[in-house]
Amino acid sequence: MNQLHLGLVSLIVVGACGGSVVVEGTGGTGAATTGTGAGTTGTGAGTTGTGAGTTGTGASGTGGSTSSGSCPLSPPTTSSCAGAPDQLRCTYGDSVRPECRVEWQCLGGQWLTQNGSCSQPPPGDCASSEPSPQTVCTTMGDVCTYGDSICYCGCGGGPACVSPIDWQCASPPTTPGCPAVVPNDGTPCIAAGVQCNYGTTCTPSNAIVSCTSGFWKWNTMIACGG
Repeated sequence: MNQLHLGLVSLIVVGACGGSVVVEGTGGTGAATTGTGAGTTGTGAGTTGTGAGTTGTGASGTGGSTSSGSCPLSPPTTSSCAGAPDQLRCTYGDSVRPECRVEWQCLGGQWLTQNGSCSQPPPGDCASSEPSPQTVCTTMGDVCTYGDSICYCGCGGGPACVSPIDWQCASPPTTPGCPAVVPNDGTPCIAAGVQCNYGTTCTPSNAIVSCTSGFWKWNTMIACGG
């Protein structure tokens, strides 16, 4: 213990661990008593439990394996279409023009495919905005899109055609349950019995689609008279 006298004031400093500092007032030198307390530290044991998690992986239809008449989520990667109904037809892509989609079909246990016939109009044939009905066009067979609308240069309603040829334009269907852009053949649907018409009937850019047994199906047997 160190003791320092400063006139009438006595300052006692105790440097021991757990000690105290006592300041004495006037009246002489006082004694400081220092007590050291013992500290007890207890360490508790912690228990950590780890739970087991189980992750299940479901099977998908990718790669040519299908069920219940549904198409693979992406184009098949194998030639076999075992398990799929014969003549199941699937299309892939997101073009507004139905004829630009890529087609796959299951025939005799094998996937067969063909690219869409998606020719582009010559530069300048498509106007900057959708033409008014019966506006004369220049190149037979041109197809131009404006948003989700499809315009075909030619004659709608059949193969017979006389000059002048003009634009046949069709906006997206307004029937409840019909998407604005044609859904791919063989994809799931919930609007049972709904039929949707895209593009002008009996033109190459036409698709008539119906929701049948939970899947969109394209009508590929359209009869167009002359």
